[in-house]
Amino acid sequence: MRKFLFLIAISCFIASAGMSQDLVTVPRAIAAYPDMILYNGKIVTMDDTSTGLSPGSIVEAIALRDKKIQALGTNTEMLSYAGPQTQKMDLKGRTVIPGLIDSHFHVVFGEYQPRQKVVDFIDSYVHGGVTSMISAGEIHTPGRPKDAAGVKALAVAAQRSFAAFHPTGAKVHAGAVILEPTLAEKDFAE
Repeated sequence: MRKFLFLIAISCFIASAGMSQDLVTVPRAIAAYPDMILYNGKIVTMDDTSTGLSPGSIVEAIALRDKKIQALGTNTEMLSYAGPQTQKMDLKGRTVIPGLIDSHFHVVFGEYQPRQKVVDFIDSYVHGGVTSMISAGEIHTPGRPKDAAGVKALAVAAQRSFAAFHPTGAKVHAGAVILEPTLAEKDFAE
């Protein structure tokens, strides 16, 4: 009988321990502490999907983790999510907007654009709010190849180059294949 009562007591203990794991000790809005909280600002969410002129909601604070938005809301709510290592930045009423994307961009390796004779122009783009650029192909590369193998090699070289090079923190999506008459359907299978 004692063994039976002992087994019941152990079972109840294990069951209660299992139920306690369902308790949330961190706010449900976050799974881990944010890396950074920006507060006391005007955070433009751009969450309005209508065709009107509204930029969407404007909130006071934003919590970020791994360079992604973790939560949006009031100063009090976001600051309550802070952990011991969370950086906090008082925006002092400044406005924060999402980064802009230039979807048709011609760059040659590095930050050189020979057609316009421009160097370091990505830096200017970033200061204007553009944080991502999508290359339409490196057509301005001096002496660029036009044969199928060369066109593909140029695209791969551009993609690999900008995968490791982020001028002023910008993300450049390079490596578009320039369409030339020398390309065949089999060239796109690679």
